[in-house]
Amino acid sequence: MRVSELIGSITSIFFAFILFFSLASNPPIHLAWRRTSELVNPGDLQMLGASMAEYIWRNLFPALVALILVAVALAVSLPTLLRRGE
Repeated sequence: MRVSELIGSITSIFFAFILFFSLASNPPIHLAWRRTSELVNPGDLQMLGASMAEYIWRNLFPALVALILVAVALAVSLPTLLRRGE
């Protein structure tokens, strides 16, 4: 085993230990989040739906159109690619 592989293995185990420890315990940052989250008032369901729809249709619309275009291009080109070997 090379030194770089050994260092990579040790650091990945170390980071996994930190992740599991932070999930299993109550880190100090959660106390600050808890105090801040108590100040936030929950909104009604209609306001939440309206804000999500606005986010999807206004902010993510170019990404949605690009995803649809990629799916259509893949659907059109896939039969051609599959018949290429014949």
